[in-house]
Amino acid sequence: MINLVNPFYDIDKRTDVVDIDAGRTKRYEVDPATIVIGDLEQISKSQGVVAVVDGSLSYGTIMEIAHAFLMNKPIYIIVTNGHIKHPWLQFHSKALFESFGEFEQYMAKEIHECLT
Repeated sequence: MINLVNPFYDIDKRTDVVDIDAGRTKRYEVDPATIVIGDLEQISKSQGVVAVVDGSLSYGTIMEIAHAFLMNKPIYIIVTNGHIKHPWLQFHSKALFESFGEFEQYMAKEIHECLT
């Protein structure tokens, strides 16, 4: 099973973090340490990281990839912006995918091989 952890919404279910989604709190009004330290703790507890690179500006995703890499976590990157051959993405990932479907097929095969 893959559990989604989004540091802007899920850290301790804090009201000020959850309010970002409702527009009552702006993303950058939340204490940075709350976001970053909680995110790094989640990465350290994880068995791996699945990142989506879609062309959106996402500083956090890139930082999460780098942190997970330094912790020797397997990193799976779904690249939907056409840059699947980018050397930084290739170097840091265990596997790259051009679609969510491709990733799902890969993981189904990996799980099947682990069970047999």
